[in-house]
Amino acid sequence: MWFKNLLYIFILLKCFFWALNFDLLFGENALSYVNSTAVSLTDYKNAISYSKHFAYVLLYSSTSWHSVLALTLVAFISLFSLAKRSYIVMDLLLFFLLVNINFKIYTSTTAGDPLMTNLCFLSVFLRKEFMRKEGIWGDLKVLLHNFSFLALIVQVCIVYVYSAMAKWIDDDWVNGDAITLVNKAVHYSNYFLINNADTLHPISLVITYFILMYQTVFPIFVFLPKIKKYFLNMGVLMHLYIAFVMGLFFFGLIMALTYILFYDFEKVED
Repeated sequence: MWFKNLLYIFILLKCFFWALNFDLLFGENALSYVNSTAVSLTDYKNAISYSKHFAYVLLYSSTSWHSVLALTLVAFISLFSLAKRSYIVMDLLLFFLLVNINFKIYTSTTAGDPLMTNLCFLSVFLRKEFMRKEGIWGDLKVLLHNFSFLALIVQVCIVYVYSAMAKWIDDDWVNGDAITLVNKAVHYSNYFLINNADTLHPISLVITYFILMYQTVFPIFVFLPKIKKYFLNMGVLMHLYIAFVMGLFFFGLIMALTYILFYDFEKVED
């Protein structure tokens, strides 16, 4: 499946990023809060107690070696699933590890990180081998596959619905100043845009309202066959701009990745 393979590649890129910034994200002097009640896994009584809160196992860890193990497992599962075969149990373990990593480094995460974990969980039953089966068990597999695909579609639509709602109550977006303000922000722009933000305001105004309307109508227009392809292409370009110009690389990339769920690919018959 194209979507799952791209998701595994994306997770591998995240692993590479996490490894490069390991001390900053997972070390003793990490950006995120280090829990004062952290325990060693050899302290079985407390370890079992904390493990009941499955999303915080890594946060309660007393050593960075647990983070090393978690990152290694995430990279191995992603690489194995990409190169060999994806298994349900491994996908669930991958989801568990990603949730723990995101809570461990929560102050450095963006909206793309919880989206990544949600996509990982919702795609557990999205499997090529589930698509063509016979018998009751086979029908159940097909149902699980279809439900997983539908859940992923709904998840992406929910992202746009809430994003549009947030923008419609934001004065900067309603007034058309949002993109101009972003262009002036050092951390989300570049030298050219910063120095020409005011000159480019008319263009930024148009882009601001385009994004506002695009996200508002996304859950409807994305299902209209005649404009679907062009509508999706504009969205991909928008998120690539977010990734490579605004500097929100992983957020822009994961959003662009979700678009593959909506493209119509030619079916290959056996």
